[in-house]
Amino acid sequence: MNLATVRRAHRALRSFVSKRSAADQHDGYLTNLISQCAPGRSFVDIGCMWGINGHMCFLAEQKGAASVTGVDVAEATEAFKKRHRETGSKIRFVHGDFHDPGVQSKIGLIDVVYCSGVLYHVPNPLETLIGLRKICGQTLILATAAIPEMEVRNAAVFWPHLDAAQRRLWDQKIGIQVGITSAYDPSEGYGNWIWGMSPSCIESMLTIAGFSVGERQVSPFGVVFTCRVEETKFAPVSGASQSPHTISFAEARLGKLGRRLWENDAA
Repeated sequence: MNLATVRRAHRALRSFVSKRSAADQHDGYLTNLISQCAPGRSFVDIGCMWGINGHMCFLAEQKGAASVTGVDVAEATEAFKKRHRETGSKIRFVHGDFHDPGVQSKIGLIDVVYCSGVLYHVPNPLETLIGLRKICGQTLILATAAIPEMEVRNAAVFWPHLDAAQRRLWDQKIGIQVGITSAYDPSEGYGNWIWGMSPSCIESMLTIAGFSVGERQVSPFGVVFTCRVEETKFAPVSGASQSPHTISFAEARLGKLGRRLWENDAA
């Protein structure tokens, strides 16, 4: 074995150890946050199944959460059901798409909302954040992949239908990333990587959705925001909104006479 081969092997090992260490630190940070926030409070994990089988739900329950709910578009895994049964867990599992108003209604208002590994997989991340605000009573813990900050703040990249050369620029070498390591595949649904957002972009969207960021932790594995709920004056959503330029706004504030004046002025 020549020296060049040894050096390459050493660099590869060092890179692997560095990534593993960073991953451990990232996981440890999230574990500590849940351990601090969950005791005595209601807790929900949005996107609780894939790859972790409800682990954060069980952690919150072990730490003394008043109640625990897990939500996922995928069905409960056998590993989750086995652990739930063997530990006598009281975790409530809600199966469905979080963006469905009916699912949000089932979840109800929760003190601590935890959401990890979801935001970059959804077509409309602002809508997702507004949904999280609707169910959040006190604290949001949001963990998500992110792209580096650029010269222009609030930068974002829409990955679907980039050509192969452009997609390679965003390949993190962490395994399969549908939409990046391969072309966007509609049959994969939420399995696609759809949005690459900078931390500043995500923070601005959190603010619009009705959160204030108390702490932001950036790592090679993304960014974690710990947020408080704030009053929302305007939240842009699909369908009818409450913008000052909508008829519903005029009806609520001006009455019928004022509405006619407003319509004439707008014309």
